[in-house]
Amino acid sequence: LRVAAPVVEARCALPEEAEEVAGLRVAAPVGEEQKVEPVPDKEPEPVADAAPEPEPAPPVEAPAPAPAELETKPEDQAAAVEPQAEAAVAEAFEIDVSGPSKTGPRWGIRHDAFEGIGIHVQKVEAGPFQSYNSGVAEDKALKPDDFIVVVNGKTETADMVEELKTADRVVVQVQRPSALTVRIKKRGDKMGISLRYQDHVSTVVLISQLETSGAVPDYNAATEKKNRVKVFDFIKAVNGSSGSVDEVVRATKSSETLYISLLRLSK
Repeated sequence: LRVAAPVVEARCALPEEAEEVAGLRVAAPVGEEQKVEPVPDKEPEPVADAAPEPEPAPPVEAPAPAPAELETKPEDQAAAVEPQAEAAVAEAFEIDVSGPSKTGPRWGIRHDAFEGIGIHVQKVEAGPFQSYNSGVAEDKALKPDDFIVVVNGKTETADMVEELKTADRVVVQVQRPSALTVRIKKRGDKMGISLRYQDHVSTVVLISQLETSGAVPDYNAATEKKNRVKVFDFIKAVNGSSGSVDEVVRATKSSETLYISLLRLSK
């Protein structure tokens, strides 16, 4: 007899393996239906807070443009220097003083007189005007180069001088000139102006007339109106020389280029 051996069902179990393929987990036990499971999403790693952006710098204002320089003429022509005011032209102001000094100048001022214009103050010394100055604002004090244009109601120069010599009280009207500096190129020796002054007395020189030719008329012809030299201007200094008429006149002959400092009254 042949006995058939019982069929033994054999099942080979393989260990379950997990394999990630292209982001999927494949579970493949033998003999079972394959299942495809999605890989769980990984939690994102914490990201450190980004540093705050710096605040923008405040805008920087562009510097103001520099003032334009005064246009100058070629060296062979006269050229003006921008007016430089030592004191602004002001309305005449009044000073009332009394009690003239019995020694030295009666009123404590040294002065010169120009007919038709007034009295030029050269220096303020000890006396009534200096005492007055100590009690008022600077712009109301009597200063060198001021002009006294009225004394006790008198407007004629000779009458004003007489009042200063004889009166025991004076009420004066004072006018402060503006200052102007011009540069003039000489052509030869002729200045083209007439001057008026007192020898050994005057410290400024009055321009009493402009001629038709010469350095000053040539300068005026090439210069804008506000910088021109005018009749009744006073020459205070030339190339820095001042203090006496002799020094001023000498300086006009010592150089071809002249820097002339002028005093100008408003009238």
